[in-house]
Amino acid sequence: MRRLRWIATALAGIAALALAARAADDYPARPVRIVVGFGPGATIDVTARILAPKLGQTFNQQFVVENKTGAGSNLAADFVAHAPKDGYTLLVGTIANTINAAMAQKMNHDFEKDFAPIALVATVPNILVVHPSIGVKSVDDLIKLARAKPDGLSYGSSGAGSALHLSAELFKFMTGTKMVHVPYAGSNQAVADLLDF
Repeated sequence: MRRLRWIATALAGIAALALAARAADDYPARPVRIVVGFGPGATIDVTARILAPKLGQTFNQQFVVENKTGAGSNLAADFVAHAPKDGYTLLVGTIANTINAAMAQKMNHDFEKDFAPIALVATVPNILVVHPSIGVKSVDDLIKLARAKPDGLSYGSSGAGSALHLSAELFKFMTGTKMVHVPYAGSNQAVADLLDF
């Protein structure tokens, strides 16, 4: 069901982009770059790579995904913000971009002013998972273990200030637990280490 909802949302995004493009009869006249601020295999990268060929079919033009990783997607946002404003360089924005705007003291772009939203193409839930070896079977079990071992458990995220990091910090606050944050360059590396635990 979740996959069907995601596909429907992505197709709605394609339709919205198609409607917007009809206003400019010759768009796109050349390949379009879709810039992703996280590495290959990250959820947003997979989303863009599913979306790109569909956009290519819809517009009869090539849409190319390009990863520009670093600084929680700020490098990608900087790149797109300073590209010509002609619709040929698109950013797949995420919650990271709005979080960065709230956390950073100085940025080379203004996410609210330098970008115009086109469409919502996907929603991604955050989920809490643990390796079976720690022996917890429920969230209550995890909370009890974390309280019994302050800073004895660690959790991975896709980077400091990421949605995953902030979700875990909220979890710790709400449950009165202490755990060690291990920031990764992307969620795919965190998942790989969890499975390798």
